[in-house]
Amino acid sequence: MKYATFRTANERRWTQMLLGLISIPNHTDRLGGRLSGFGCLSAFIRGQLRLHVLWSVIAIEVVGTSSTPAAAQVKLPAIPPSFRNPISGLHYERSREYDLKNILLRLKVDWPGRSLAGTVVHTIVPLHDGFTRVVLDAGPSIKVSACAVNGKIAKFAIGGGKLVIDCPQQIKRGAETLVSIDYAAVAPRHPARFVMQKGLHFVEPDKFQPERKPGFYTFGEPTGNDDWVPIYDFPNLRCTTETIVEAPDAWYVVGNGKLIAITENRASKTRTFHWKMTQPHSTYLLSLAGGEMDVVKDHWQGVDLIYAVPKGDGSFIPATFGDTKDMLSFFSERIGYKYPWPKYAQTCEFDFGGGQENVSATTLEEGVLVDSRSGVRPAASINSHELAHQWFGDLVTCKDWSQIWLNESFATFFEHLYMEHSKGKEQYDAEREGSLQAYLGESKRYKRPIVTRRFLIADAMFDSHTYPKGALVLHMLRRRLGDEAFFRAIGCYLHKHAFQVVDTNDLIRAFSASTGINVEPFFDQWVFRPGHPIIDYRWKYDEGSRQVNVQVAQLQDPREGAPLYSIEMPVGIIAGGKLQVIAIGVNQPVTELRIPSATKPDAVLLDPGHDILMERKPHQWLPGENQAVLSLAPNYVDRQAAALAILAAKPKDADLIALIRQVSNDPSPGLITSALGTAGDLKNPILRESFRALLKHKDEGVRAAAFYALGKLPKDVSDLQAARATVNDKEQFAVVNAALWALAEWDAQANLDVFTRALAMSSRGDTVRSAALNALVKANTDESLDLAITQTKSGVPRSMRRLAVDLLGRNYPNKPHATEILTKLLKDEDSRVRERVFYALVARKDKSAVTALRDLEKTTQDAGLRAAARDAAVELEKT
Repeated sequence: MKYATFRTANERRWTQMLLGLISIPNHTDRLGGRLSGFGCLSAFIRGQLRLHVLWSVIAIEVVGTSSTPAAAQVKLPAIPPSFRNPISGLHYERSREYDLKNILLRLKVDWPGRSLAGTVVHTIVPLHDGFTRVVLDAGPSIKVSACAVNGKIAKFAIGGGKLVIDCPQQIKRGAETLVSIDYAAVAPRHPARFVMQKGLHFVEPDKFQPERKPGFYTFGEPTGNDDWVPIYDFPNLRCTTETIVEAPDAWYVVGNGKLIAITENRASKTRTFHWKMTQPHSTYLLSLAGGEMDVVKDHWQGVDLIYAVPKGDGSFIPATFGDTKDMLSFFSERIGYKYPWPKYAQTCEFDFGGGQENVSATTLEEGVLVDSRSGVRPAASINSHELAHQWFGDLVTCKDWSQIWLNESFATFFEHLYMEHSKGKEQYDAEREGSLQAYLGESKRYKRPIVTRRFLIADAMFDSHTYPKGALVLHMLRRRLGDEAFFRAIGCYLHKHAFQVVDTNDLIRAFSASTGINVEPFFDQWVFRPGHPIIDYRWKYDEGSRQVNVQVAQLQDPREGAPLYSIEMPVGIIAGGKLQVIAIGVNQPVTELRIPSATKPDAVLLDPGHDILMERKPHQWLPGENQAVLSLAPNYVDRQAAALAILAAKPKDADLIALIRQVSNDPSPGLITSALGTAGDLKNPILRESFRALLKHKDEGVRAAAFYALGKLPKDVSDLQAARATVNDKEQFAVVNAALWALAEWDAQANLDVFTRALAMSSRGDTVRSAALNALVKANTDESLDLAITQTKSGVPRSMRRLAVDLLGRNYPNKPHATEILTKLLKDEDSRVRERVFYALVARKDKSAVTALRDLEKTTQDAGLRAAARDAAVELEKT
C-alpha cells in the first residue's frame, strides 16, 4: 500500500489524519520531473502523488463542513513522542474460534442509493465443540436484514463494530458450517465528496470536472472491509473467495481471482461479473472496483492482465502500465517464485490515494495515469511497489500488524530493486537516499523498533519506519550476504510459507536455514531495536608509519533505546586516481582504524557506497578532497556534495567551465540537475555554452534544468529561438514547461504568442497550460491580463480556472479590472472555483472588493459561504 496526498485542502478531508509526514530532501529538478527515493515522477504526477509517502494515520478533526476557506481548516493533533507512549497498548495476533474457508458474495450495485446489497455466505469450521455463536466484524455502514446458519434462520445482534449470530444449535469442532447474511452497505456521505475513505466509496460525477465518471471501490487495509461486508477483519485468517456482482450495464467491475463469466441482462440494463479466487488470501485483500471504464486486456506467461481506467483515460494505459510485463518477469526471476495468481488487474479510480495491493487486483488513484510525454515510465515506482506486494503481503501475509514490515518494507525494497533493473545503479542509489532521508526526517519526531507491538492503532504502523527504514535494512542484508545468498533465502522463505501468515521469526529461520548464517544478531540490532547509528569520522595521514588513521565515533543516544552498533564499516581510500575499499569492524563508541597507505590519500570516504543505514554528521572535505571525491566516489550523494562545495567556493571561470563539463558527464541525472541549479544561480554568461550542450541530454530532467539555468542568464537570440521551438507537441512536458519559464524570464511580453499557443496545448493534468499561464502573467500587461481572464471562464477545466484565480490574486496589483473579475466569480456556480476567489481577493488587498463580499454575506443562504465572505471582508478591512 502507498498513501498519497491530494492537491487541495478540500481534497485532504480524509476520515483519518495523515501523520508522520515525511521530510523528503529536495532531490527534485525545478520542474518537479524527478523525486529521488520514490521514483521518477512527472510534474503532474508530483502534483497528484506529492510524495509516495508512508503515512501514519490517526483521526482527523475538520472544523466546519463547508468547502470554503473559513471552514476548511484542519486541526493537527499533537504527535506522541514515541510508540512507547503510555496510551499505546500492546497488540497481538487475534484469537479466534473458527477457521474461515471461503467467502461467497452475491451483490448488486445500487448506484442511485450509493450502496451494495445482497448476501454473503461464510464457510467456517469451528475450533472447539459446543460452538454456539459466530462473531464477525461489521462497521457502521452495514445494515443486516437476516442471518442463517446451515440453512436455518438465526437470531443476530449488531453493534459496537460486531455482528453476533446465534447458532440454532450447537456445532461440533471441525464441522463445516455455512453462515449466510443478507445485508446492505451504504457508502457514507461526506461534506467534501472528493475524499478517499476506507470501506466503500462511490465516485461522484461532477459537471465541472467531466472526466470524473461514475464508479466505486472498496478499501480494507489495515481495516475497512468490515464496512462493506460483515467479515472476519484481521490478517491472520486466509480463505478462498468468490464475488458475483451485478452493476449497471455501462460498468466494468474488477474482483479478485479469475473472471468466470460476464452475464448481460438487457431487461434490467445490468451486467453481472463473476470472479473466483481459488487460492487462500487474507480478508483485508478482498476487493471490488469498477465503474464506467476503459478496459484493455493482455497476457503474460498464462496470466491474464487487465488495465481498467476511468472512461476516456484509455489512451494513458500504454505509458502508465507498459512495463508491467517486464516487472512480472523481473520479479518472478529475481524472487525465484513465479507470479502466483491467475490474473493481475490494475484499476485506477478517482478519489483513491496512492495504491492498494488487493490480491490479484491492485487499485490505484487516477492521478497515477501518465502519457508518453510525462517522463520515462514515471509510474514505475508505485506500480512496482504494488506488484511486489503480490508476493510480499499477498502470497505471504503478516499475521498481525506489528509485523507489517514483512509486507511494506519488502514492497519498498523491491520497488527500489526494480528501479535499479530498469533505470540503473544511479536510480537505485537515489531511491535509497530518498528513503534514508524520509526515515531520518521521521526519526526526529519519534523512534521505534521496526517490529513493535506497542502502537495506538494499526494505521500508525504505516510510517517511515515500516516502509523506507525496513527497505534499507533489507538492502544492508543484501550487501552483507551477497546477491546469490540473499535472493536464494528470499525464495526459500516464500516457497516454505506460501499462502500462509508469517512473522519475522519465520524470515529469520529462512535466512539462517538457507545460508547457514545466523542472522539473529543482525535482526536484533536493526529490526527489534529503535533508532540508528549516528556517525562522525575524521582522518589524518601519519607520514612516519605510512598509515591512514581514521577515527569513527558512534553518537546515538542510548536513552532512546538504540544499541551500540556492531558494523562492518566500509572505508574508501582515494589515492593515485583509484578507490580502494576496506571493511573494518566498528563496535565501540570510538573506533580507531589504521589503514596502511604508501602515500597520503587524496580523500577518505566512510561507507563510500552509502550502504549502511546511518545518520552522518556533516563532513566537509577540503578543496583538494572535493575534486577527488567528485571524480571517484561511487555514490552520487558524495559526488553531488563535492560538486556543490566547489561551486560554493566560486571558482575561476576556467575551473568553473571544467567543473560543469565534468558534472555534465556524470552518470547521475539528479547530480547534474542539482549542480545546474546552483551553477545557474551564479548567473555567469561564461557557462552559456555548457548549459546549451545539456539541452541535448537524454534525460528530460537535465534538459529542463538546462533551460532553467539559461533563463537566469541575459536574453540571447539563439537561446530564445531554442526555447520557443521547444514549446511543441512532442517534447517532454518537463522540458516544455522549463522553456516557458525561461521565455517569461527573458521577455514575457514578447513571447505572449508562445504562451497563448501553449494555453491551447493538451497535456496530462494540464501541466503545460498551467506553466503557460504562470509565464504569461509575468508580462503584467493588459494583454496578458485578458489572456489570464480567459482561463477563469466557465468551460475551462477546473484546475486551470482555480490557478487563474490564484494568479489574479497575486499579480496585476495596479489593475482594478482583476478585482472586478474576481468579485463576479463570487457567484460562480462551481464552489471549488469560488473557494479560491476568497483567497485571491484577500491576497489582492483591494478594499473595493469589500462591498461585493458584504453583499454576498447578506444574501447567500449557504452558511459556509456566508462565513467565508464575512472573513474575507474582515481581512480586507484590516488592510
